[in-house]
Amino acid sequence: MGASVAEYKEFQPENVIGYVRALPPPLAHIGAGILPMRTIDDMKAVWDIVDVKVTAGNLLALDTEIPMDSPPGIQEVSQAIAKIGKKRMIKEQEKAKLFRPRPGTRDLASGEDYVYNVLRLLSEGVDDRIEYLRWQALSVGTLTYDKYGVKISMDWGIPGGNKKTASPKWSDLENSDPLQDIIDWSEILIAATGGPAIAAFCSSKVWGYLLQNQKIRNLISYSQTGRAVGYPTKAQVMQFMLSGEGLSIVQYDAKFNEENEAGVSTLTRFLGDDKFIMLASAAGLSEFGLGNVLEGPCPDAGGAPGKYADFYTEVEPFREVARCIIFAFPAIYTPGAILIGTVHS
Repeated sequence: MGASVAEYKEFQPENVIGYVRALPPPLAHIGAGILPMRTIDDMKAVWDIVDVKVTAGNLLALDTEIPMDSPPGIQEVSQAIAKIGKKRMIKEQEKAKLFRPRPGTRDLASGEDYVYNVLRLLSEGVDDRIEYLRWQALSVGTLTYDKYGVKISMDWGIPGGNKKTASPKWSDLENSDPLQDIIDWSEILIAATGGPAIAAFCSSKVWGYLLQNQKIRNLISYSQTGRAVGYPTKAQVMQFMLSGEGLSIVQYDAKFNEENEAGVSTLTRFLGDDKFIMLASAAGLSEFGLGNVLEGPCPDAGGAPGKYADFYTEVEPFREVARCIIFAFPAIYTPGAILIGTVHS
């Protein structure tokens, strides 16, 4: 097998770790803007679930002592930080370009490009799993994972009353009333947080139902007669929702490859195409807002948080592999600020 990639000057440990940590998350991962990363010092995450609205300050006389604020309804949650990792075999013919380059060729540059590309793909695979966990929290509220001998069961505490099924389903274009559903569901968020929904996330399929819905078409005027005479555009429905409900709707159709233990991968959505997820502003409910992906220390990196990557040799079969790992898990501090709508079968 010869020398290890780790012995090559470009791929010393500090360079490899620095490279994967400098890679930005994929642009398609909008969940990073909802549940951003936050580092913690322990392998077990402990956070508080806040269930109450912020109360107003008291009006007091000049010589009156300020009364103590009532303790918020807080439930403490703890969860072991999950190890998330990907590895890939390094091809011997590509490694040979680093240590035995042919004169007058691009072997060195080609070999370096190959290794960097492997590291990038491994890092993106780790990012995909983090994004998957975000949307399990935001659009399902629970996680059951049982693969490779690892079993994880998690309930992020989203109230049962915040999980709604549209009736009639929005796929029933004549009889369903998405706008009324959105109004009713926003009232649930107002009751829980004191503020209405400010953002919603759905698939292109759900967007299609909104554009074709008869009641929405009737409400959006297309002519001077005040009657809808055709299908609205997405921009017109968006403006209608913003002006009427203050709600911004984001289409999210990103997918990732979910691999089973037999090595067969299936293209899988982060956000189910039957969901309509509504979020209220949680700024006043927790020090950190709605939630985070908590990023714990990496033992292989001397306890420093963040992605870690390296190269090592496996014996059976004998091969050199590259790996990328991170220790992370989502936390939701204000589950009452999330509404999960199921809008079609």
